[in-house]
Amino acid sequence: MKNLKHIFYFGIIAVLIANFFSSCAPAYVPNVVNTPMLSNKGEVQIALNRASSGFDPQAAVAVSDHIGIMANGSFKSTDSDTTDDFHKHNFGEIGVGYYTKFQRLGRFEVFGGYGFGKVNVKTTWNVLGNTNSNIADVVYHRVFIQPSFGVTTNFFDMSFTPRIVLVHMKPAQYIYKTITRPFIEPVVTIKLGYKYFFFTSQFGVSLPMFNQSDQEWFEWTPVILSVGIQFKFGKIYDTQPSYN
Repeated sequence: MKNLKHIFYFGIIAVLIANFFSSCAPAYVPNVVNTPMLSNKGEVQIALNRASSGFDPQAAVAVSDHIGIMANGSFKSTDSDTTDDFHKHNFGEIGVGYYTKFQRLGRFEVFGGYGFGKVNVKTTWNVLGNTNSNIADVVYHRVFIQPSFGVTTNFFDMSFTPRIVLVHMKPAQYIYKTITRPFIEPVVTIKLGYKYFFFTSQFGVSLPMFNQSDQEWFEWTPVILSVGIQFKFGKIYDTQPSYN
């Protein structure tokens, strides 16, 4: 248990570090991956995350014994006290998926869906007395598919999810030009708590699946890091001890 606490401390520090490295002007900001690990019809999950992407709320519902739906968001609005720098983005997505059990504690699920967002960022920096700025102003659509493998118990959930996304964006500075890029975003999610309330932590990366050309290059946030809380309702827990 002590080692697991260290993981959450690491998550808090990692989010702060991620915010530092995202001080560029990313045109694409990956949100926290929703990994519900559903168990039965009627289960409802609500999560609130503080992440490298900002504030990321999540929800998931099992509408049958094998079908679930989810809705996720990502929001950030910050300004600098010393410059005219700012970062603003809004993103929302919905998805539907299949989940099942294997063994007693194991879970497998795969979700797919669609999201829409807008990013507006400006950053400035000074090099040898010369001030430079970078601006991102884009609207983007995104489709995703995410298989997850993991375990769930009364006290502990853990999963691995290699999310694949296709980002299609339109920069404001181009009238006709659009850019489409696939990314792979593997993450590990850990949840600690008891039955209805959990502390959560997630860490992973966002990597382009192909090299970007100079004409279609854009910045993105390369890390996915979060800490948060999650509420579970309607889950039917195994009454046997988890160590059996």
